[in-house]
Amino acid sequence: MLPACEVVSVNGSSATGAVHVDDDVVVTAAGFALSSGATIDARRWNVEQMPPGATLALTSPLGASTSFISGERPGLTVAGVYILRVDLHGDDGSQEARTCMLEVLARAGVTVELTWPTRSTDLDLHLLQVQPDGGVIPDSPADCSFVNCRPGSQDPPPWGNPDAGTSDPVLTLDVEDGYGPERIELNVPPPGQYVVQVHHYAANGGSATEGLVAIELYGQLAAFLSTSTLADGERQDVARITVPDTPAPSICIDDLVRGASTCVSAQVCTAEGDCPSCVEGTCGPGLSCSARTGRCVPAVDSCVQDSDCTNGRVCQPTTQSCMEAQCSDQEACAAPASCQPGQYRCETLPSVCTESDEPNNDPSQATVIPVTLGTGQLTAGTLCRGDVDVAAFAVATDSFAQVTVTLPAADQAFSVQLVAEDGVTPLDVRSASESTVTLQAFYPAGSTGYLFLALEPDATVDQESYTVDVTLEPLPECNAEANEPNESLATAATVSATHLDQATCAVDDEDFFRFSAPANQRILVNVSAASNLTVELLDDQGNTLVPGATRTDFELSWSTGASLEWLVLHVAAGNPDGTFPVPYSVDIQTQAPPSCGDSAMEPNNSVDSAYSATTFPLSAEACDALDDDHYQFNVPTDADVTLILGWEDTTADLDLYVLSADGTAIDAAASSDNPEFLGPLSLVAGDYVVRVQPISVTQAVPYTLFVDQAP
Repeated sequence: MLPACEVVSVNGSSATGAVHVDDDVVVTAAGFALSSGATIDARRWNVEQMPPGATLALTSPLGASTSFISGERPGLTVAGVYILRVDLHGDDGSQEARTCMLEVLARAGVTVELTWPTRSTDLDLHLLQVQPDGGVIPDSPADCSFVNCRPGSQDPPPWGNPDAGTSDPVLTLDVEDGYGPERIELNVPPPGQYVVQVHHYAANGGSATEGLVAIELYGQLAAFLSTSTLADGERQDVARITVPDTPAPSICIDDLVRGASTCVSAQVCTAEGDCPSCVEGTCGPGLSCSARTGRCVPAVDSCVQDSDCTNGRVCQPTTQSCMEAQCSDQEACAAPASCQPGQYRCETLPSVCTESDEPNNDPSQATVIPVTLGTGQLTAGTLCRGDVDVAAFAVATDSFAQVTVTLPAADQAFSVQLVAEDGVTPLDVRSASESTVTLQAFYPAGSTGYLFLALEPDATVDQESYTVDVTLEPLPECNAEANEPNESLATAATVSATHLDQATCAVDDEDFFRFSAPANQRILVNVSAASNLTVELLDDQGNTLVPGATRTDFELSWSTGASLEWLVLHVAAGNPDGTFPVPYSVDIQTQAPPSCGDSAMEPNNSVDSAYSATTFPLSAEACDALDDDHYQFNVPTDADVTLILGWEDTTADLDLYVLSADGTAIDAAASSDNPEFLGPLSLVAGDYVVRVQPISVTQAVPYTLFVDQAP
């Protein structure tokens, strides 16, 4: 069996444990030596084998160490076995080759990856939960796909059970323009059956093609299946995965295209070598045991030369499989991409250039710019394509920083940003649309300012030189303000006056004012400032009631519920380039709500004051833009509930919400449609609240609300 490649770092840290998909990996040839004992004076890395569907470029093919790029992403995006060869050249003229194996494991309990051999074509991966009747429902909540399964999706498939330790599925990779991979992961799969489906979503000028599906279980490649040739719009069920109801030593996979099946040990692989080497006949569908690596590998139809392939495809030497050629020579790739030998893919490799000030890629490694008597300069800086340089400057007193970056010529791929002392928060961001770029920001006394400079990976030059000039202008001190200290919610000043004259002293000076708001009233807060401020209205717990905006004049309004409320006005600097202090005034008014045609149901502008509705349809009126209406209704037994909100005023816009009795949102119809429609919603027996919110009204708007329940 081949020795494992020596991994020196994973994701920027010392290598520990296994290498997983999406890891940014650095491997080294430092452990290889020439048998002659000669000193190695040159090396060259080559990729001898990689999993079908993988694309790979070496960042430093001539270096002692190298990392990888897959498509436009750093790292390795397809699980499986990669075989690397390093050609060694000695100072005595001797040459030898060393080969090693890099095994890339899937992270989840069940991982499904889809790749395909054609560019432009868009194939989609679906993982469907089999229903009690044995069927599957494509494009439903029981179907994990690009519609509902991306990270952060609003309504992901609710397959997991936290009490049982199982998880929901996630589509961790989604590709729309050829090759893939697309990947769905189930970290801890719930018991049940799942069908893997491939959908030819769009040809995009391409042709019919087949999909290649790899299924990994706990880091082991368990099956490698291919679809039939799919035309535009066609779907095909590829595999069924069965997770047992009770803890068991295996998970089973059925090949729905060709009829094979296997059960694979559910042993978690956390490091290379944890899982035993294969023996012939023990691998799953579409796999064979490699005598060279001791691992199950895809048993794809091999090719030796282009004539072995059909449909105009070429034979990719590194995988010995057929694929559509994206390029055959350098002229086919737009700079700075180049056509990678043996892969027929246009890849953008890291630039080849020399920097004398590396490493300086993050705040902890920043190049210090000395600022003397308010000015400082960093000259003869050099930035490589795809790289980031960080410079730092100390700020002794509250200061206004002006930073000028000068380049030989305008270069929009060159971007600069001033960053706060935390090294993360951007304060001013610019691209080099001209040869001179000026940035401005405020920094408090005793802080450190950071300047990030980046030359994008798609820049047409390998390196760019620059000069940085920094000027720090101390800010004037501010006179003591009334109601201070009030720079946080915890120290908010309680005010009873309806008029306040205040000032924002510096860029980091924030003011919080807490005031009482009587029940069932309109609260109007007007703020007027000499220059831009950022103002928002909060409740007493710091939750946002009226989101923040930045300008000089504000009119904030809020309607209170059936009991006394405490509101908080938050004022902060809105212009880091301005002059401080910024004086401003606050006026607080309380008004009775307008008389409405539905006054018998008012006040009902909060969940606590919701009107108890027993019959529908219900006719009411939105008096103005502040008149939220809430209606409580009861669902006596579990039912499918449909809600419709309609109105005749074609200039108005109302939105419809369904809430639980404690105010938790269940669903919403918040569009410009008339009527707004929700349902059917499957609701369990209990009390619920409907909220009707005016979005755009210029006068009182009568409306009708329908709530229909079907057992």
